[in-house]
Amino acid sequence: MIDCYANIYSGTDEFRIPLMDSGCYEVRENDKLVFHLILSEQEFLNIGEPILLIGDIPTKFIRNDNSPYGEYHFVSSEPSYSHSSRYFFNFFGESEVTICFDKAEAKPLIFKFNILARKENAKLAEEMLGFISDNVDDAAAICFSRSKNGGGFNSEDEHKFSKYDAVIHAVKYLSRTLPAFVNDKKAHWKQMVILSQNGQPTGPDSVYWALTNLDKLSPSTADNYNIYFNNRGYHFDEQPKEVLIDDTNVYENIVINSFLYNADKFLLALIKHYTEFTGKEMIYSDTEYVRFDHTMSKYAKIALKMRIKDIEDNHELVKKLIYSYRKIINSRINPNISPRITSFVAKKAHYREAFRLINIANLSTAPAFDDTNFLFGLKNLSIVYEITSLIMLHKSISEIFEVSLSLQTYRDYSESNGFGGAVVNRPTGVVNNHFMFSGDSFQVELFYEPKIFPMTNSSRPGDLIDTSNSFATTLYGKHHFCPDFVIKIHSKKWKKSLTLIIDAKYKDARNVRDYDIPKLIPRYLFNIHSLSNDNSVTPIDLLILLFPHDKAGTLVKTVSSKHFITGSHPALPQAIGTIYAPSNNGLDDKLRSLVQYYNLKMM
Repeated sequence: MIDCYANIYSGTDEFRIPLMDSGCYEVRENDKLVFHLILSEQEFLNIGEPILLIGDIPTKFIRNDNSPYGEYHFVSSEPSYSHSSRYFFNFFGESEVTICFDKAEAKPLIFKFNILARKENAKLAEEMLGFISDNVDDAAAICFSRSKNGGGFNSEDEHKFSKYDAVIHAVKYLSRTLPAFVNDKKAHWKQMVILSQNGQPTGPDSVYWALTNLDKLSPSTADNYNIYFNNRGYHFDEQPKEVLIDDTNVYENIVINSFLYNADKFLLALIKHYTEFTGKEMIYSDTEYVRFDHTMSKYAKIALKMRIKDIEDNHELVKKLIYSYRKIINSRINPNISPRITSFVAKKAHYREAFRLINIANLSTAPAFDDTNFLFGLKNLSIVYEITSLIMLHKSISEIFEVSLSLQTYRDYSESNGFGGAVVNRPTGVVNNHFMFSGDSFQVELFYEPKIFPMTNSSRPGDLIDTSNSFATTLYGKHHFCPDFVIKIHSKKWKKSLTLIIDAKYKDARNVRDYDIPKLIPRYLFNIHSLSNDNSVTPIDLLILLFPHDKAGTLVKTVSSKHFITGSHPALPQAIGTIYAPSNNGLDDKLRSLVQYYNLKMM
């Protein structure tokens, strides 16, 4: 037996909601929640201790020692009177609550919550979404550029590739290899009757044609007859002749032409759906709380127009290919045909690769036509702020250090890979997470959500390492830290690089000062170090917390003004909090002061 419910405290109101696996529930961002879980004794022995995750943040479950006989009762650690039980405060949009269990084979329970935001948060959301939409080209290039990715698939992920991307991947391959199909195509020899003034009906098919078209005969003089019948001369204006031609109406070519036919229909359906959505009008509520999709819809329409233009361009390419391939390998169409490897396909590389890509496109899942969440994976305001910060950091780094983006990749992190991870093909829909900027004086690395593990034999000088006295867990594996951003600044003039850890917090200055600074200073400043050439470790230089709300101030200091990074005698390391929003950028002047200080200290 497993029973789960939540007590929700909304102002002076209190109510209970039963939680069902995969269920979806709606709460306000400042509601307090207390989660309860009841397990039978046998179920507890089978699945083990529960672990509560709010988003991706683990929260303790406390076992009730007074549980009834044969049952185990658990309750979330934060009581209803605690502000910490407002798990979704300053949150906006969709979030997940997951209950995992100690034993790996136990299936987790997942509950979705749609968070209603206060109007002040909705206003800030509009500002950030407006910034992203104004910089949508930069956002697409920064987050989802494939310029540095390979084009291959492995057996585990090839069928998970989104249908649109898989179709376009196959279409562009057929476009690139068009000359190969011109020079080497599958065809059979086929005898065909044609009409010609110089024809001679000597073969069986042409004689049959002549006998069945006697009505086209006309009497002729002895000089002009070309048919002699019953001792009289007759004349055909054109006579049949049998010739051999290439017959391209074969299975291999039917597969290719049918794929292009289906691609044409698929892209037309996408264009129609997205165009219809951009014409919809959203109905807004006058209530105190606002749904995320109402705010998101405005941005979605702007970005959708860009998406439609991309699909239309690819649709034009498909129509051109349909015309070209009909001329080269004309065949009938069978929309339901599936590609299989024939002996001819196995021997011809261009057919073999085309069939592989067509098969991936056929097996890929069609896109879910979600009106707001299909773009950029922006499911909640915390993610919106992270993406906004990522785009703004690109602009800040480029301007302050006079550098330009020279490399962007997706890196997979594990303990064996060391800091920085291993470069792999970026999974579809996932944001690039490593960026290199280069210029005459500086080289800057920006890591997005890197994982920092304890020191191993594979650790190299310059790597960040986790020096905390923490242990592995069943849920997360080897202990590691995962800040939002790490920036490493290299200069030929400096004796050592400058290392910054940055966390984006969708909060105001007061909450950053009272809660996040005390929590993150021991976590990052004390427990993340950089490995030096002599295998000694040095602390990071600066912890920066970014926040978008300005109602409680725009700056948080942990040292006196004299020793602040803009002061006369900066002291490092230190932690600061600064406003960072499209309309109020408080970070750039701090970074400029930090560079000036390093230029004096490290030369």
